[in-house]
Amino acid sequence: MSARNLAGLGLSYAGIFLVIALASALLKAGRIRPSASRKIVHISVAHWWLLMMATMDTLWIALIGPVSFIVLNALSLRLRLFKAMEDPRPSRNYGTVYFPISLLVLVLACYARFMPLWVGGIGILIMGWGDGLAGLLGEHFGRANTRIFGSVKSAVGAAAMFGASFAVTFAMGLAFDPAAGLGAHLMRAAATAVFATLVELLTPFGVDNITVPILSAFFYQYVAAGPGLSPFLIAAGANALFAFAGWRVGGVDAGGAITGMAVGTGILAGAGLPAFVLLGAFFFSSITLGRLGKGRRDEAALVVQKGGRRDPFQEIGRAHV
Repeated sequence: MSARNLAGLGLSYAGIFLVIALASALLKAGRIRPSASRKIVHISVAHWWLLMMATMDTLWIALIGPVSFIVLNALSLRLRLFKAMEDPRPSRNYGTVYFPISLLVLVLACYARFMPLWVGGIGILIMGWGDGLAGLLGEHFGRANTRIFGSVKSAVGAAAMFGASFAVTFAMGLAFDPAAGLGAHLMRAAATAVFATLVELLTPFGVDNITVPILSAFFYQYVAAGPGLSPFLIAAGANALFAFAGWRVGGVDAGGAITGMAVGTGILAGAGLPAFVLLGAFFFSSITLGRLGKGRRDEAALVVQKGGRRDPFQEIGRAHV
């Protein structure tokens, strides 16, 4: 093991435990709430990726940190060892275990040459800053909340997720791929931010610490930095307008609009205009049926019972028809 690798490992553990200690001290002193201490640790730990890039040049060395913290975080969750990292609610939140799993997967993906190390860093830093700020700002300032697949989301949190994802992607692109040009980096950052925000909003069961970093990194490498960038941006823009229109006329609730945008974007960008037109025809016909009142059709009755607005589960069902 070289001196640089050894220094990287030492700094990794020292830095992470220092952050936990500081967050614990602030929590004990009553300066921050448990939810804030979790997010502070969450954001700070994401920067381990930059330290790994600067100091570690061997796969097995880079894997030591993620593997050890999967074990340590699982033990902490079970035994309540690090209160600054734990969710105070009775139900257990496994996010502290999921995050190092994402680190492990992306380290393996980068060393297997699926993407450069800095692209893996985009995914990790999006999760750190985006999800961290979304939680902090959404909790303090979020008022207009909606429930998507059992999780409560706010407009403020979604905006924070988008803004942080854009900033991270743009900064990393400029730093590690300056030849691409300013315009290309702006478009890549916008596309990746839209994608990461949709993934964070729609991920069920609290596993966004896995889905957001891994999927965002792969999206950047194979869509945003490739020929799929323009089709995705066009599809996302068109579907955002349709989703907003559907929400404004009362055809969908906020969760249904977000889900419909995600489904429609994927279909338009991936399957093309004919499939998208078919999907749109079914959607608008279902809204019309929903306004006919009870008794006309089973679908109409279901929509009326839900107040006339389609929810995320109905939007997913619509995509499978």
